[in-house]
Amino acid sequence: MRNGIRLREGPAQSSPWWESNVLWGGAAIVLTVIAAMKKDLRWMLILAWPCFTMTLWKITAALAVRRTRKIVTAAGTVVIAAGLFGLNMWLRPAQTPLAPVPETHLPTNKASAESSVPVISRQPIATPKGESTKSLGLSKSAETSAKPRSSNTEYGVQHIAPGGTGYQANGPGAKVEINPAPEIIASEQTQVQTENPEMPWVTQFTIHSTGPVTTGDLRLACSGPVIKAGIGRINPFSFQSASNGPDPSDPNTVVYQLGPEPLAAGKTIPVSVYSSLPVKVRSGTIGENHIQFPELPSGNHAYIELAVSIVDPSAPGMLIENKSDNVAEGIIWSLVMCRASDRIFLAYASQAAGYVKARSKNLPLLIEPNKLPHLPIGVNIADGDNLVGSLSVDCPLCKGVTLIVSFVWGSSGWYYEFPEGNGKTFLPRNPRPDGIPQYIEMLNAIAKLGERKPIS
Repeated sequence: MRNGIRLREGPAQSSPWWESNVLWGGAAIVLTVIAAMKKDLRWMLILAWPCFTMTLWKITAALAVRRTRKIVTAAGTVVIAAGLFGLNMWLRPAQTPLAPVPETHLPTNKASAESSVPVISRQPIATPKGESTKSLGLSKSAETSAKPRSSNTEYGVQHIAPGGTGYQANGPGAKVEINPAPEIIASEQTQVQTENPEMPWVTQFTIHSTGPVTTGDLRLACSGPVIKAGIGRINPFSFQSASNGPDPSDPNTVVYQLGPEPLAAGKTIPVSVYSSLPVKVRSGTIGENHIQFPELPSGNHAYIELAVSIVDPSAPGMLIENKSDNVAEGIIWSLVMCRASDRIFLAYASQAAGYVKARSKNLPLLIEPNKLPHLPIGVNIADGDNLVGSLSVDCPLCKGVTLIVSFVWGSSGWYYEFPEGNGKTFLPRNPRPDGIPQYIEMLNAIAKLGERKPIS
């Protein structure tokens, strides 16, 4: 109203269309629906990139020189893109492979079902879970399998709990797998000398998977003492690792702690095991997946069988016999003993014994503890010392031998072969003097009186 005349008010100044609440409200609804259906919100980080860039452009408006403003905005855009990509990789969910479940059609006539249709059953695949036989001072992989939740006993159709994947059709004279679970396959192994005196030998092989799996800790059981393991990059953009070295309870097993990563089908990954003497990897796991190692070379249908005996009590020697039709190469032996008089634990460095031809014996190897590197340094044994301990003999393709030995050094003694030893060495849980009596008592309990062989 001016001088009694009503003036028409012009339209209020409106905000730019790209700042409209209605527009961004509709966009938010669409993005929410897409995210809910896709069940993965990480793709929205792409949309966040231009938003941050426009915000950065407004923030740099105070810069007087336009060229400087453009350079700062461009550099900030690159930094924002790198940060969002890193956030995307960090938020990536773990991938758990799911085996497809085939549709099974069962006939209505039970008699015809039994005669013409193979029985469909889902059987779990055994998976190594950890260690066992700790009460004997040994470390060994234990295999467990999933248990069925429910089953149709009339037709033998089973639904197995997670961990058992892959259906099998069992018919007359045939056993066919349908949709088997992914397997990790290892190549042949090679042993090579390195130029590193701290890790003079390396065993090399590769692994690949028949289907997508999630990896994790690498655990390899070997034929002899190990130092550390190595593995190629599974994912070139991320790598998580922790400790790497022998299992504290088993020097023949190496454990490399690795973060979970998806391994695609067919991708080949190199693996290496470092050791002081040549070793062969006998079994292993990566994450929850068992590694399938190839069968022994042609002609070897089982591990080479060795027999070990102790001779001559006045100057003890070890006699190694090869009972197989193949040459036993890379034989090593290890010895630990306790002296009863002062309860001291003596550990001797593993020694190479060379090879033994098929169906033959070697010449006796003298056991000379005082000439071997050992701990405690400078502590030697003398004639008349009462000693009890463990002696093991093994090779890359051998079924190892574990002996419990007892000496009155220089005069008499006995030995006992532990059937389940397989080249392992009995070690005391507590190597200090207060733990030695318990260790000696355990060895004497394991060595059955009627099966002890005198050293002669």
